[in-house]
Amino acid sequence: MAIIITETFELPLHWLPALVNDDNSHMDDVEIARLDRFIKHQLEHYEIFNVVSYSEPYFSGWHDAREFGELAGDVCECEVQVATYKGD
Repeated sequence: MAIIITETFELPLHWLPALVNDDNSHMDDVEIARLDRFIKHQLEHYEIFNVVSYSEPYFSGWHDAREFGELAGDVCECEVQVATYKGD
């Protein structure tokens, strides 16, 4: 049975088109690789990772993508539905 919860992540603004609309055409290869590493990491913990809403952008040096190589920049607080599966 899936347990779906909402988590909050601070994510780079330029990642949102890729996360929300599956459109990474504005990103270069390095940015795509960073986002791919982030998504792979999340999918090691969650079965589903779906951005459902986000705030107005603001500048931040500390955010959830920092460990994947993203530096300070405009970020949004994103509400993300995540799911884990538990045995019945």
